[in-house]
Amino acid sequence: MHETHKLVCLTYIRAVSPTDLTYRENSSQLADALEKPHFEVNEHSSQSLLLAVNHCLDFLEEPANTGFAYYIHHYASAWGFEIAIWTFESAVFMSKWLDHCMIGKSSTHDLLIERAKNLLVMAFSSLQDAFELSNGVDVDNLPRLTLQFWGQVLSELKTKPFAMRLGKALDILAQFRDEQGQTPR
Repeated sequence: MHETHKLVCLTYIRAVSPTDLTYRENSSQLADALEKPHFEVNEHSSQSLLLAVNHCLDFLEEPANTGFAYYIHHYASAWGFEIAIWTFESAVFMSKWLDHCMIGKSSTHDLLIERAKNLLVMAFSSLQDAFELSNGVDVDNLPRLTLQFWGQVLSELKTKPFAMRLGKALDILAQFRDEQGQTPR
């Protein structure tokens, strides 16, 4: 049931922001393929866009509430192929949406951005390097933090090479963000 729900959520993301990913590439090639395209949204699907964003934020709530180690041990370690893909694509989608969306565009967007900020701070709070986040998170860092967090989750799945490859690709995308001062689009 959980896998089916995530596949439905994935269809929302792909409906509002299609990609041509084949997943045959290695981590660097996959990250490079995602770095180049701009964030394109089907403007006729604004409700679907908000629904896709909410699905991504709902997915972030579990690790934010339980903590990183507990989440990995009790949830992520049991993931199948489809949840790894959902995690990867939702991280990329959220990162690009957060980079594209502006504060003040609408009250709905502002609430979603604030929710993302709060969830990311909570999710990172169980990691060692979270001290710097406790002083506040700049909205401009949210796209990178999204990639970093889900990259760490996927990279921790040592018995799942495909998930680890996706985690490495998210780490590379986060590094692109640091090097270029912007989220890969």
